[in-house]
Amino acid sequence: MHHRRLTDRQRPGPQGPPSPTEPSGAPDGPGVPEQRGPWRRLLPLTWLAGAAALLMAAVGPLRARLGVPPVVGQAVVDLLLAALSVAVLVLFVRRSLRTARSGGGRRRTVPWVVFSAAMAFYAAAQGRFAALELLTAADPRRDPGTIACYLAASVLAPVAVVLAVRAVHPSTSRLRTLLDGLLAGGGLFVLSWLGVLGAALASGDVPLAVVVFTAGTVVGAVVIVTASMALAVRCRQTPSVVLLAAGSVLMAVCQVTFLLLVRSGSFTPGGWISVGYVLALVAFVAAAVVEDGDGPARARPRLRGPLAVLPYLPLLVAVAAVLVESTRRQLGLVELASTLVLTTVLVLRQALVVLENGRLNRELRDRSAALAHLAYTDQLTGLANRTAFTGALQEALDSAVDRGRSVVVAFCDLDGFKAVNDACGHAAGDALLVAASRRLREAVRSGDVVARLGGDEFAVLVEDAGPAADGTRAASELRDRLRCAMSVPFTADTDRPRGTDRLRGAGDAASVLDQVSASVGTVASSDVAASPSGRVDAHDLLREADHRMYAAKRRHHAARSRRAERTR
Repeated sequence: MHHRRLTDRQRPGPQGPPSPTEPSGAPDGPGVPEQRGPWRRLLPLTWLAGAAALLMAAVGPLRARLGVPPVVGQAVVDLLLAALSVAVLVLFVRRSLRTARSGGGRRRTVPWVVFSAAMAFYAAAQGRFAALELLTAADPRRDPGTIACYLAASVLAPVAVVLAVRAVHPSTSRLRTLLDGLLAGGGLFVLSWLGVLGAALASGDVPLAVVVFTAGTVVGAVVIVTASMALAVRCRQTPSVVLLAAGSVLMAVCQVTFLLLVRSGSFTPGGWISVGYVLALVAFVAAAVVEDGDGPARARPRLRGPLAVLPYLPLLVAVAAVLVESTRRQLGLVELASTLVLTTVLVLRQALVVLENGRLNRELRDRSAALAHLAYTDQLTGLANRTAFTGALQEALDSAVDRGRSVVVAFCDLDGFKAVNDACGHAAGDALLVAASRRLREAVRSGDVVARLGGDEFAVLVEDAGPAADGTRAASELRDRLRCAMSVPFTADTDRPRGTDRLRGAGDAASVLDQVSASVGTVASSDVAASPSGRVDAHDLLREADHRMYAAKRRHHAARSRRAERTR
């Protein structure tokens, strides 16, 4: 007989069932493909990337050897990029439809829809660029329609990444992530303007549209990277966001390099810059294919250090560069306006952080108050529990000794409570406890502490019962008030709080509830021996009150037994 070896995930044991996002183990039989992780699914794409990169790298040498005009070589490159852009567009649309049909919701679907729109504009720009080169003598770099499509893609891509960050990690502030991206992108734009863009525009060798498109591409790429890094600070990164950020950075680097080559007059079709464009598009293809998992990204401890100051680093460098440049020449309108805009964005970002911190502090206070209420409150009666009562008693004793005042503690135990549970059910027992707690609260002052210690045992704390010499009299008065409040027979109607079940059997309930009474024991702090330091221990006071309560219970049972004998 063939025995199949069990894997760790299939072997029974304490490890439990596999996670929904993890493979369930080895395949059940031949012909079933082994499940692969998200990154291993991308291995076939490496062949596509390698083939496309080799083809792009070979365009330049082949064109020179065959004597093909540069325009034809550039057209071949543009057609290949246009075809690859259309493939990316199809995959993005497919990812959008698949996410919507799988129940991903609008939060996860909208980013891919925006990505699809951005890639549609980019593919249209690439196709128009190639068509103008092949069919007309016009320079596509000066065509307004081509530049408009490129700029639309540069604007939509950062918006899509911000939405993707929001989808992966819902607690991330969308506006703060966008402002982080604007700070980093604006800082890099200022540096690019001072180093490359401004000089290129001033020389007149490069059209204004190309400069604007390059600036938009750079800013968009930095926004994307900053958004993804902000996500990395808050939670573990997802493969699709990593690939989108990598492709955007590579696209921006290629565009800046293209601008430098065009300005210097050394640009030739094909070569490594075209390879970079291809690899950027392949990264987008991989982002559309890779699986991120169904759930939100796992949270990670907040990182400190370089990642924490990432949004400010390009801004600081840009401000320093502007200050240095201002010592050499008079700053232009672009430098001044960019610095003013970046300063405004920085102020808005910090104001948003202050507002978010205030909201988080309020939520923390509310949750702390809710946890404290759960920790120190009896959930059935709403009274203080044993922990809260003991803490309040110790504080009252410490304060009373210093001021020469007396503290009184009363223990109250319901007699006949078990009979109510047995005859009428636990719902009736709970209703009885609620009714008893209501009577105890009404019998004492508003500042006194009433607690349920557990079961049918209650306690009352009078934190200030008057001078220490009057403690015994105050304890006696409290005992009389509690006995009077609990001596009135409990009934099924008058003491039943709203929302509880009616007692089973009205006649049986009345007879059982009529037998319920309370044994009360009270003690003052002046009646308990103090320590050599003059302070009374809380446990000694509680123990004395407990003894007196059980003494009262024995007297009550003895009196009830004598009455029963006389009625025979």
